[in-house]
Amino acid sequence: MKLSVIIPCFNQSKTIIKILKNLDSIPKIFQKEIILVDDGSTDDCKKFLNDYIRDKISVLAIHKIRGGREAVLRTGLSQATGEIIFLLDFGMIYHSEDYSILIKPIVELKADLVWVPYSYKTNSLPISSFWIFLWNRFLTLITNFFCNLNITHFRAGGILFSRKFFKRISFCKDRGLLEPQLLAHISESKSRIFEVIPIKNKLAKPLSLRSNIDAFYSIIKYNLFY
Repeated sequence: MKLSVIIPCFNQSKTIIKILKNLDSIPKIFQKEIILVDDGSTDDCKKFLNDYIRDKISVLAIHKIRGGREAVLRTGLSQATGEIIFLLDFGMIYHSEDYSILIKPIVELKADLVWVPYSYKTNSLPISSFWIFLWNRFLTLITNFFCNLNITHFRAGGILFSRKFFKRISFCKDRGLLEPQLLAHISESKSRIFEVIPIKNKLAKPLSLRSNIDAFYSIIKYNLFY
């Protein structure tokens, strides 16, 4: 079985080698395809990817301007050939045991999608992040309310899905958060979704004020007016 891993990258050339090395932990039973999408980097990332990374991945795609995770996913899907697609949020590093756990629901339980949520807790959580914590809880609560789900976090550090499932999904915008629109589709189509919390879970990066407003707007829009 073939696994296509889609990795977004934006001005993060120093981290990409560590992420690619971590992907060596994916079980050998899977034929691995790595698709790296540079989402409009403005530093020397493009040159670094072409000079040092090109021979380590299957596909390198370059966006001229930043489009967000939806644009990255759309580009990645246009190049992916695997039966299972893994959209990896940049910077997420998993234990070797995690990959088997993450893939299992799709292979053995016929899941349409596996949700890998961010964490609300780490060993060193800044006190100043209380309002971020509260706002994320609120957005997760209203997401669960509208979608009739019980996910841990409305944002995902990783999303795995079967290719045949994603053929039924179409996005109506390229810019913004991917998760609200995707979860609304899942709720409407009554797809089989599993949540898997990895051994090494990660705290979500804070969203900008504009992104927070866009997230709230997207949750309301795609669940009530889509």
